Amino acid sequence: MSLNIQGPTMTITQFQFSFQSGLQLAQAWLDQGRCDYVLAGAVDQYGDVLGYVADHKLTTAKDGKIRPFTFKPTCQVPGEGAAFFLLGNKNEGNAYCGVNAIHTNVDPDHDRSVDINIIDADGMMPDESAYLLSLSKDIPTAAYSPLFGSMMVGSAFNVAAGALMLKQQRRYATPVQDNPHLIHLLTETGDGALARIRCTGYNCYAERSVVYLAKMTG
Repeated sequence: MSLNIQGPTMTITQFQFSFQSGLQLAQAWLDQGRCDYVLAGAVDQYGDVLGYVADHKLTTAKDGKIRPFTFKPTCQVPGEGAAFFLLGNKNEGNAYCGVNAIHTNVDPDHDRSVDINIIDADGMMPDESAYLLSLSKDIPTAAYSPLFGSMMVGSAFNVAAGALMLKQQRRYATPVQDNPHLIHLLTETGDGALARIRCTGYNCYAERSVVYLAKMTG
Protein backbone atom coordinates (compact mmCIF):
# COMPACT_ATOMS: atom_id res chain seq x y z
CA MET A 1 0.00 0.00 0.00
CA SER A 2 2.87 2.38 0.74
CA LEU A 3 3.96 2.10 -2.90
CA ASN A 4 0.44 2.95 -4.10
CA ILE A 5 0.37 -0.20 -6.22
CA GLN A 6 -3.10 -0.56 -7.70
CA GLY A 7 -2.61 -3.15 -10.43
CA PRO A 8 -2.59 -6.96 -10.43
CA THR A 9 -0.26 -8.83 -8.09
CA MET A 10 1.14 -12.33 -8.54
CA THR A 11 3.75 -14.47 -6.81
CA ILE A 12 5.58 -17.14 -8.82
CA THR A 13 7.13 -19.94 -6.78
CA GLN A 14 8.86 -22.67 -8.75
CA PHE A 15 12.23 -24.29 -9.29
CA GLN A 16 12.31 -23.60 -13.02
CA PHE A 17 13.22 -20.01 -13.94
CA SER A 18 10.81 -18.18 -11.64
CA PHE A 19 12.54 -14.83 -12.29
CA GLN A 20 12.40 -15.26 -16.06
CA SER A 21 8.73 -16.27 -15.81
CA GLY A 22 8.10 -13.10 -13.83
CA LEU A 23 9.72 -11.02 -16.56
CA GLN A 24 7.61 -12.71 -19.23
CA LEU A 25 4.43 -12.09 -17.25
CA ALA A 26 5.37 -8.45 -16.72
CA GLN A 27 6.00 -8.07 -20.45
CA ALA A 28 2.56 -9.54 -21.22
CA TRP A 29 0.82 -7.17 -18.79
CA LEU A 30 2.63 -4.17 -20.25
CA ASP A 31 1.93 -5.19 -23.85
CA GLN A 32 -1.75 -5.74 -23.04
CA GLY A 33 -2.00 -2.31 -21.44
CA ARG A 34 -3.07 -3.68 -18.06
CA CYS A 35 -0.65 -1.33 -16.32
CA ASP A 36 1.92 1.34 -17.08
CA TYR A 37 4.67 -0.13 -14.90
CA VAL A 38 5.37 -3.46 -13.23
CA LEU A 39 7.51 -3.92 -10.13
CA ALA A 40 9.12 -7.34 -10.63
CA GLY A 41 11.26 -8.83 -7.90
CA ALA A 42 13.12 -12.04 -7.15
CA VAL A 43 13.66 -13.16 -3.56
CA ASP A 44 15.54 -16.16 -2.19
CA GLN A 45 15.94 -17.05 1.47
CA TYR A 46 18.20 -19.79 2.76
CA GLY A 47 16.08 -22.31 4.63
CA ASP A 48 15.69 -25.97 5.52
CA VAL A 49 14.98 -27.18 1.98
CA LEU A 50 17.91 -25.40 0.37
CA GLY A 51 20.05 -26.38 3.34
CA TYR A 52 19.23 -30.04 2.79
CA VAL A 53 20.03 -29.77 -0.92
CA ALA A 54 23.30 -27.98 -0.18
CA ASP A 55 24.36 -30.54 2.44
CA HIS A 56 23.29 -33.74 0.68
CA LYS A 57 23.21 -33.06 -3.06
CA LEU A 58 25.87 -30.42 -3.65
CA THR A 59 29.43 -29.66 -2.60
CA THR A 60 30.09 -26.58 -0.50
CA ALA A 61 33.30 -24.70 -1.27
CA LYS A 62 35.66 -25.19 1.67
CA ASP A 63 37.36 -21.86 1.04
CA GLY A 64 34.08 -19.99 0.58
CA LYS A 65 34.79 -19.21 -3.07
CA ILE A 66 32.55 -20.05 -6.03
CA ARG A 67 34.55 -20.88 -9.16
CA PRO A 68 31.94 -20.45 -11.90
CA PHE A 69 34.20 -21.46 -14.80
CA THR A 70 35.31 -24.82 -13.38
CA PHE A 71 31.94 -26.37 -14.38
CA LYS A 72 32.80 -29.88 -13.12
CA PRO A 73 33.15 -30.65 -10.30
CA THR A 74 31.35 -27.62 -8.91
CA CYS A 75 31.31 -26.00 -5.49
CA GLN A 76 28.56 -23.78 -4.14
CA VAL A 77 28.35 -21.16 -1.40
CA PRO A 78 24.80 -20.64 -0.10
CA GLY A 79 23.44 -17.16 -0.64
CA GLU A 80 20.22 -15.25 -0.17
CA GLY A 81 18.87 -11.86 -1.16
CA ALA A 82 16.42 -9.91 -3.27
CA ALA A 83 16.53 -7.85 -6.47
CA PHE A 84 13.71 -5.68 -7.79
CA PHE A 85 13.15 -4.08 -11.20
CA LEU A 86 10.70 -1.36 -12.22
CA LEU A 87 9.61 -2.29 -15.75
CA GLY A 88 7.71 -0.22 -18.29
CA ASN A 89 7.28 0.40 -22.01
CA LYS A 90 8.18 4.09 -21.82
CA ASN A 91 11.67 5.54 -21.47
CA GLU A 92 11.49 8.72 -19.43
CA GLY A 93 15.24 9.20 -19.49
CA ASN A 94 16.12 7.25 -16.36
CA ALA A 95 15.94 3.68 -17.68
CA TYR A 96 18.94 1.43 -17.15
CA CYS A 97 18.42 -0.69 -20.26
CA GLY A 98 15.87 -2.45 -22.41
CA VAL A 99 14.86 -6.10 -22.13
CA ASN A 100 14.87 -7.18 -25.77
CA ALA A 101 13.92 -10.83 -25.41
CA ILE A 102 13.40 -13.62 -22.87
CA HIS A 103 13.68 -17.22 -24.07
CA THR A 104 13.55 -20.63 -22.42
CA ASN A 105 14.92 -23.83 -23.97
CA VAL A 106 14.98 -22.52 -27.55
CA ASP A 107 16.98 -19.38 -28.33
CA PRO A 108 16.06 -18.05 -31.78
CA ASP A 109 18.42 -15.12 -31.22
CA HIS A 110 21.48 -17.28 -30.54
CA ASP A 111 23.38 -15.75 -33.46
CA ARG A 112 22.61 -12.20 -32.33
CA SER A 113 25.72 -10.09 -31.75
CA VAL A 114 26.35 -9.25 -28.08
CA ASP A 115 29.18 -7.49 -26.28
CA ILE A 116 29.24 -9.60 -23.10
CA ASN A 117 27.97 -13.03 -22.06
CA ILE A 118 26.95 -13.33 -18.41
CA ILE A 119 26.36 -16.86 -17.13
CA ASP A 120 24.56 -18.00 -13.98
CA ALA A 121 27.06 -20.75 -13.09
CA ASP A 122 27.13 -20.90 -9.28
CA GLY A 123 27.59 -24.53 -8.24
CA MET A 124 23.86 -25.25 -7.88
CA MET A 125 24.31 -28.21 -10.24
CA PRO A 126 26.99 -30.92 -9.85
CA ASP A 127 27.84 -30.53 -13.55
CA GLU A 128 27.54 -27.14 -15.25
CA SER A 129 29.41 -28.06 -18.43
CA ALA A 130 26.37 -27.11 -20.50
CA TYR A 131 27.45 -23.48 -20.22
CA LEU A 132 30.36 -24.23 -22.54
CA LEU A 133 27.88 -24.69 -25.39
CA SER A 134 26.55 -21.15 -25.00
CA LEU A 135 29.90 -19.34 -25.05
CA SER A 136 31.98 -17.90 -27.88
CA LYS A 137 35.71 -17.35 -28.12
CA ASP A 138 34.96 -13.92 -29.61
CA ILE A 139 32.74 -12.62 -26.78
CA PRO A 140 34.04 -11.93 -23.25
CA THR A 141 32.23 -13.88 -20.53
CA ALA A 142 31.54 -12.93 -16.93
CA ALA A 143 29.90 -14.60 -13.92
CA TYR A 144 29.08 -12.62 -10.79
CA SER A 145 27.77 -15.41 -8.53
CA PRO A 146 30.90 -15.18 -6.30
CA LEU A 147 29.59 -11.77 -5.21
CA PHE A 148 26.11 -12.88 -4.08
CA GLY A 149 26.29 -16.64 -3.59
CA SER A 150 24.51 -19.70 -4.94
CA MET A 151 20.73 -19.40 -5.09
CA MET A 152 17.73 -20.22 -7.25
CA VAL A 153 17.18 -16.60 -8.31
CA GLY A 154 20.79 -15.75 -9.10
CA SER A 155 19.68 -14.84 -12.62
CA ALA A 156 18.07 -11.68 -11.26
CA PHE A 157 21.37 -10.47 -9.82
CA ASN A 158 23.22 -11.16 -13.07
CA VAL A 159 20.55 -9.26 -15.02
CA ALA A 160 20.96 -6.39 -12.55
CA ALA A 161 24.71 -6.44 -13.21
CA GLY A 162 24.11 -6.35 -16.95
CA ALA A 163 21.64 -3.47 -16.63
CA LEU A 164 24.13 -1.51 -14.53
CA MET A 165 26.90 -1.99 -17.08
CA LEU A 166 24.68 -0.86 -19.95
CA LYS A 167 23.56 2.20 -18.00
CA GLN A 168 27.09 3.19 -17.01
CA GLN A 169 28.74 1.99 -20.24
CA ARG A 170 31.31 0.31 -18.05
CA ARG A 171 32.48 -3.31 -17.99
CA TYR A 172 33.06 -4.98 -14.62
CA ALA A 173 35.61 -7.77 -14.47
CA THR A 174 34.40 -11.21 -13.49
CA PRO A 175 35.41 -11.51 -9.80
CA VAL A 176 36.85 -15.06 -9.80
CA GLN A 177 39.00 -15.80 -12.82
CA ASP A 178 40.03 -19.44 -12.38
CA ASN A 179 39.82 -20.61 -15.99
CA PRO A 180 40.63 -24.29 -16.63
CA HIS A 181 38.75 -24.29 -19.97
CA LEU A 182 40.58 -21.21 -21.32
CA ILE A 183 37.36 -19.28 -21.87
CA HIS A 184 37.52 -15.70 -23.12
CA LEU A 185 36.85 -14.00 -19.77
CA LEU A 186 36.07 -10.40 -18.95
CA THR A 187 39.20 -9.86 -16.88
CA GLU A 188 39.48 -6.08 -16.59
CA THR A 189 37.16 -3.33 -15.39
CA GLY A 190 36.93 -0.25 -17.57
CA ASP A 191 34.77 2.04 -19.67
CA GLY A 192 33.75 0.91 -23.15
CA ALA A 193 30.85 1.02 -25.57
CA LEU A 194 28.21 -1.60 -24.77
CA ALA A 195 25.11 -2.20 -26.89
CA ARG A 196 23.84 -5.67 -25.91
CA ILE A 197 24.40 -8.21 -23.15
CA ARG A 198 23.18 -11.82 -23.02
CA CYS A 199 22.44 -13.46 -19.64
CA THR A 200 22.26 -17.26 -19.75
CA GLY A 201 21.18 -19.74 -17.10
CA TYR A 202 20.60 -23.49 -16.83
CA ASN A 203 18.51 -25.40 -14.31
CA CYS A 204 18.81 -28.91 -12.92
CA TYR A 205 16.70 -30.26 -15.80
CA ALA A 206 19.30 -29.06 -18.34
CA GLU A 207 16.86 -26.42 -19.55
CA ARG A 208 18.25 -23.07 -20.63
CA SER A 209 17.00 -19.53 -20.18
CA VAL A 210 18.33 -16.46 -21.99
CA VAL A 211 17.64 -12.79 -21.30
CA TYR A 212 18.83 -10.21 -23.83
CA LEU A 213 19.51 -6.70 -22.55
CA ALA A 214 20.14 -3.67 -24.75
CA LYS A 215 21.35 -0.11 -24.30
CA MET A 216 18.58 2.48 -24.38
CA THR A 217 18.63 4.65 -27.49
CA GLY A 218 16.67 7.80 -26.86
